[in-house]
Amino acid sequence: MADFKVGDIVILKSGSQPMTVEESIGDKVFCVWSHSKKIEKKSFSAGALKSVNDPCVCPTAKRAGYSGSVCFEVEAGRGQEDDAPE
Repeated sequence: MADFKVGDIVILKSGSQPMTVEESIGDKVFCVWSHSKKIEKKSFSAGALKSVNDPCVCPTAKRAGYSGSVCFEVEAGRGQEDDAPE
């Protein structure tokens, strides 16, 4: 299980927009993100998340020097205004 810290940028393993870790207590990770100019918050199991700094998120963009969050948005064909994670 990953050890997420406050400020880490994460996505759901099943796919989502990037979210910021607000707090992590045991297996519960509290995340925050923006959607339609509103701040959204939700907790997730640590096992459902992965860091955008994880090279598995997008190895092609990593080699090109892009950050994980930029890579994710490009791969998904969407930006920060997408639907909030389920």
